[in-house]
Amino acid sequence: MSTDGGVTWTPVGASGQWVAMAATPDGMTVVAVGPGYYVQYSTDGGANWVQRGSITNYTHVAISADGKRIVAAANDGVYVSNDAGVSWQKPVAVSAYRVAMSPSGSKVLAATLSSTLYVSVNGGVNFLARETSRSWSGVRVSADAGVLVASYTSGVSGGMIYSMDDGITWTQLATALYAAIAATPNLDILYATSSNTTPIQVAGLSRYTT
Repeated sequence: MSTDGGVTWTPVGASGQWVAMAATPDGMTVVAVGPGYYVQYSTDGGANWVQRGSITNYTHVAISADGKRIVAAANDGVYVSNDAGVSWQKPVAVSAYRVAMSPSGSKVLAATLSSTLYVSVNGGVNFLARETSRSWSGVRVSADAGVLVASYTSGVSGGMIYSMDDGITWTQLATALYAAIAATPNLDILYATSSNTTPIQVAGLSRYTT
């Protein structure tokens, strides 16, 4: 954990492999996929952790701004919790790889290993299959829930696309072999990692001018 923008770091949590993490805007409530691929939950900035649920095959997580709604990708589907991980539902029974959620928790974007993007506009109650023809590597949802972004790979190439209509239509944003995405809250600036370059800033996407 770092509280100074990454200048210094302090180990938190149990030793072992931690593969994914998400936090509320204040940094105090954190959800993670920790040792054993369980979901771990902290309300004190990572100082103490509680295991949520008994599923052991999670790969990625997202959390709402209030810390109550959690969406998790797992080898057997997409799981959603509305009570901070105490109970779970599985609205998508397809092996999932990446998830993203708007701060309000209303809009969810999930990438599956079956080349399908799933979109939920009601907080994960129901999902619709949208784009179905790519190998997805990263997903993001803007803070206002109006823009969805996904990166993909295709052999030795790939790219990044965005949608402003809940995934019904998509527009090409950039072309490269992207592995992960980070962004400002409204996706004005996107950062992506690539297998053949250092992290780079790619074309910005402004919600209000695109």
